[in-house]
Amino acid sequence: MLIEIEGVDGVGKTTQSHLLKSWIRKEKGKKVIVVKDIDSTKVGRSMSKIIRNTKMPPMVELFFFLACKSELHSRVIKPFISKGGVVICDRGIGSFISYFEAQGFKREFLFKVVALATNNMKPIITLLLDVPINEAVRRNMKKENQSIFDKMGESFLGLQREIFLNLSQSRSWVTVEGFKTIKETHLIIRRSLSKELLI
Repeated sequence: MLIEIEGVDGVGKTTQSHLLKSWIRKEKGKKVIVVKDIDSTKVGRSMSKIIRNTKMPPMVELFFFLACKSELHSRVIKPFISKGGVVICDRGIGSFISYFEAQGFKREFLFKVVALATNNMKPIITLLLDVPINEAVRRNMKKENQSIFDKMGESFLGLQREIFLNLSQSRSWVTVEGFKTIKETHLIIRRSLSKELLI
């Protein structure tokens, strides 16, 4: 089972991903891992240093991300799911689409290339954490080590949020209000999963 948690930078994806992991493992007795596109494989971590700190042409950056995604799916996600495990992806297809569509790429093209990179593997459910953009910016500014993604600015994040909300019209997406407390947001996510997936 693949679950993706999405949203712009600053909505709390990482915190909620790990809370969900603990809940599924403890309460449901399932093996669970949390992964990130550019941080969960050796190749990804090597590329991460370049991606996070280097300004590059959008097309070049796109292929860096696709390489990381392909490596992650083939070496980590697919093998773990094949053994009955649950994978929670802190960022997934939605983040890829929203980030590059906000830079001018066509959505149809992005869906095609990401399908190639992931061997057309799709999450069973995508949870979109949504907060007002000014709150996301405020949270990003409080981070000690800011990457180029944290410094995108309110305008870019606003465009990404619009794309996320459009993507969330898909039946496999559930939008979660992320402006509540960490505990309240976690409980909403749990209820959403119990309702949608019966877990």
